[in-house]
Amino acid sequence: MGQPRLWAVLLYSTLIAVVLRGNKPRLGAGINGTWFLLTVSTESIAVLGALLLPQHPSDLLAFTCIAMFLLGIVLYLIVMTMVFLRWTFQELEPTEADPPAWIAAGAVAITVLAGSNLLGSAIVSPRLTRLAPVLEAFVTLAWVTATFWFPLMVAIGVWRHIVRRIPIRYHPSYWALVFPLGMYGAATFKMRATLELAFLDALPKVTLAVALAAWALTFAGLVHLGATTATRSRTRQRRNSEYLMDQPALPTGLVEARRTPIFDLGSVPQPLAESHRTTVWAELVVQKGSVRYIDLEGESQRDEVVDAGDSAVIVPGIEHRVEPSTDAEFFVQFYREPDAALFPVPAEPTRQSGPWELRGRDLDSRDEILEMVTRQYVDIVQDDLLEPYFDFGAGHIDWQAHIGTVADHWCHVLLYAPDYEIDVIEQHRSLHQHHPFEPELFDRWLEIFHATVASGWVGPNADRANKRATGMAWAMAQRFLGKGVWRPTGVST
Repeated sequence: MGQPRLWAVLLYSTLIAVVLRGNKPRLGAGINGTWFLLTVSTESIAVLGALLLPQHPSDLLAFTCIAMFLLGIVLYLIVMTMVFLRWTFQELEPTEADPPAWIAAGAVAITVLAGSNLLGSAIVSPRLTRLAPVLEAFVTLAWVTATFWFPLMVAIGVWRHIVRRIPIRYHPSYWALVFPLGMYGAATFKMRATLELAFLDALPKVTLAVALAAWALTFAGLVHLGATTATRSRTRQRRNSEYLMDQPALPTGLVEARRTPIFDLGSVPQPLAESHRTTVWAELVVQKGSVRYIDLEGESQRDEVVDAGDSAVIVPGIEHRVEPSTDAEFFVQFYREPDAALFPVPAEPTRQSGPWELRGRDLDSRDEILEMVTRQYVDIVQDDLLEPYFDFGAGHIDWQAHIGTVADHWCHVLLYAPDYEIDVIEQHRSLHQHHPFEPELFDRWLEIFHATVASGWVGPNADRANKRATGMAWAMAQRFLGKGVWRPTGVST
């Protein structure tokens, strides 16, 4: 009975930590395929117990197996409800539709295997014999559910890799795709034999062949990654010795400005991956994996591999590109002169915000989003109603950094930039405590936001920005003012 005790310790310690933690992520950021491991771990006890029953008949063991089998189904229903709500009522980002989502099918497939094993052991357990019709119904339901998910998983994969062009390169998460395929094949094989479903003879063979092919491809990717990493390591050592004296250094006296979101192979911006040029000094900082940095011009064109924990200086005006490894995570830190203008606020007290140039395009790049946020704050800091929330004394706000952070949020919303898990609404609590929000504040902020977007941009992203801004203002008002105190114009209760 050691396995159930270990299961209980791990499951309850995880759930208690999740339930009691503070600063919880949004549903879209927090729910993913790995939550189905609650079902997988629970059903694995039923699978093992059912295999032990013929050698160690015990009513306690039979009851424990039945309990774990049914609890696994309940846990699956809980998690699947949240996942399905996430998939159907919030925009699905390509970076979210990763291989662990396939565990949705694998978790219910192991339920089929557990139930089939229990039915196979019913001959030694009167309790299982009495419940055999119920178990057969649950096994059939679980198998139909697992089969139902596979076409959807394939469609999501096509959308992710073909439509949204996320490259198929090895990542450890692909083993989470191999598991459901193999488990479905094994479960179908066991169910066919237990329930005497002769018409399913071919399906387990086909599924297991597909699972074996997926395993082989994933293993080949692992081997290739290992070989590539070793080669890059040797190349890095050689290049470091060759170019050590040619490495540029950041000028003294610079201070940190804004930084980009954390990028990986799937989210690296296209210009940075093909051809990019900065106007200020910057630094490529690698947190995980490795990134190949390549200068495309200049007297001494660098071509180096930057490993986790290292960085590479980016010289302003030099065209360059990067090639992240499959497991890379990195960001770009920008620098500025200490006395550089932080924010283009007009010196005159009168309003001087426009007319703005009509960009004639959508909010489809970080540059466009940064311009939109900058224009918005030029108006905000000159507004009698909003300006007091930013007037905490000279030097209190680094506007360049603040605008960069706000732009990161809108890049996450509109361009699906990953690794942004800040609770934007909660970040405003200190402002509310400093100067309590009033209903008219939200009307004015929305008015400026919508006017800013309308003055420069048109397209689907511009429309979505307006809708998301309206929803964010409404949610913030409900959290800080109370439900029903304020609502956006045209929105009913």
